[in-house]
Amino acid sequence: MNNSTIESKASTMFYPQGQIDRANQTGLLPFLQAQGEQLSRAGNEYRWKRREQG
Repeated sequence: MNNSTIESKASTMFYPQGQIDRANQTGLLPFLQAQGEQLSRAGNEYRWKRREQG
């Protein structure tokens, strides 16, 4: 698949405005924590602690 194919597929995706609005109002850190992801603070940033697949 070349770049033009990827770009054309991405441009045809549709998201309802309500879903876009909710995504824009959601903070990434609280969202990831609510999904059970473990994050550790590293200075001014956070690092993702990858879970073991098992």
